[in-house]
Amino acid sequence: MNQDATITWSQITEQLSDPVVGGVCGGLALLYLLGFTSIFARAGFHWSLGLLMLIPGLNAILFGLLAFGPWPNGRELKSLRRLESEVSRAKNRFGNAA
Repeated sequence: MNQDATITWSQITEQLSDPVVGGVCGGLALLYLLGFTSIFARAGFHWSLGLLMLIPGLNAILFGLLAFGPWPNGRELKSLRRLESEVSRAKNRFGNAA
């Protein structure tokens, strides 16, 4: 009843050497990387930060930055909205005489 349930590195590499398992794991890792590089790029960060998501420990920090930190494109959007409100106020004040 007392079986050793530990997995050794050689067992992991043996499983990954199987072309099907290795291909599936590689495909999932590629999908993971493409997803995070796209998310970082759309948030206004450099896309290569998504590559750092493969590093254990650093991925938790980057995920926290992405989830709770300010995004660069958020600052740009805020300044554009402020400019738009100033322009609409000026149009209302001086009329649409252009």
